[in-house]
Amino acid sequence: MSTPWHYWPMTILALGWGAGTAADYLMTQFAYPPYIALFSEPQVDYFTTLPAAFDGPWAVGAVAAILGALMMAARASLAAAVLAVAAAAMVYSAVWLMFVSDPPMRDLTGVIGDVIVGAGAAVSVLIWLYARAQHARGVL
Repeated sequence: MSTPWHYWPMTILALGWGAGTAADYLMTQFAYPPYIALFSEPQVDYFTTLPAAFDGPWAVGAVAAILGALMMAARASLAAAVLAVAAAAMVYSAVWLMFVSDPPMRDLTGVIGDVIVGAGAAVSVLIWLYARAQHARGVL
């Protein structure tokens, strides 16, 4: 099937999203000073001491987001499956931060933190749904 006009703009969006997700994870894990300086001291303590129950899925989501986007660029048929993993990991991470973490993230960030992670999970799901639709149409 021919590539629809919107495929490459969506792939570029997915690549940017995946790169941003991976950058956020890496800069937090390595406490990159210019990035960490954007947060208050309690926020830095919170985000740099999260347990493996959060940190593992966050890492999987970051890696799967960039890998899935690169697979979209290569028009690999498994891109949608990899992006499904990324979306599931991002949804898990958002739910964990908002409802499972003690204290919940909103205690340190206010409601804007919930909005950001919720929107991030939603974007990941939308990218996966797009890739799934393109797979079903034979583009991937």
